[in-house]
Amino acid sequence: MQASVAASSNITYKLLYNSAIAMTGGQSTATSNSMPVKDVADVLLRQGVKRVIVTTDDLDRYRRITMPTDVEVWARSRIIEAQTTLRDVSGVTVLIHDQQCAAEKRRSRKRGLIPDPPERIHINQRVCEGCGDCGVKSNCLCVEPVETELGRKTQINQNSCNKDYTCLGGECPSFLTVVAAKSRGRRFAWGGGEGGRPSTGVTRRRRPQLDASELPDPALIVPSDQVTIRMPGIGGTGVVTVNQVIGTAALLDGRHVWDWTRRA
Repeated sequence: MQASVAASSNITYKLLYNSAIAMTGGQSTATSNSMPVKDVADVLLRQGVKRVIVTTDDLDRYRRITMPTDVEVWARSRIIEAQTTLRDVSGVTVLIHDQQCAAEKRRSRKRGLIPDPPERIHINQRVCEGCGDCGVKSNCLCVEPVETELGRKTQINQNSCNKDYTCLGGECPSFLTVVAAKSRGRRFAWGGGEGGRPSTGVTRRRRPQLDASELPDPALIVPSDQVTIRMPGIGGTGVVTVNQVIGTAALLDGRHVWDWTRRA
């Protein structure tokens, strides 16, 4: 970024401030002396950045925070407008998006560390016309097209839904808000301060014991004499971990593993 400032480039950087060092591991930034957003914006302006806009999904957190002069804080719904605004500014500009990592939020909800909203959004496919307006309004990857007996419709991927309800921004009669009934014994958390975590007062769910002898032998779907696996990815941490797991399993089975990246 400093090189772009020195070269007087016309460019906009987008900085994601999601309180996690790596999405695959979710390490907290609290141990790395991270700066708050207002200090990050101040450093950028001192380095020569022409304009900084902060977008966030929670404007209430900024009501008592004094931001540097000319740094504006906008709602997440205006992120496209912010990009367009910064595009028209000559020089280096920065868009800081302040929002918790979605993967970490789902993990925390499953562990009982943060509240899990009971509402879920579903789409009545008999009413849905598959226009895709909900995806345009929310800009959410969980709004997916699906082929049905009624034609091409839209569905909400419940496994990856972050429950921010931005897909309700459109005026579509096919959306249904479902509130799950409360049930005892299903919520769990890390109790008793285990691993340094404070107890949340919720009973921890115990995992059943598995006997390795009861696992069936996997059915071979590829030739057993020679197998080539290519594992592409972005970042490296997840790719290295998966390769290590596969390589170790192969060695335990008496196979030989060759890392072709080292050959280059």
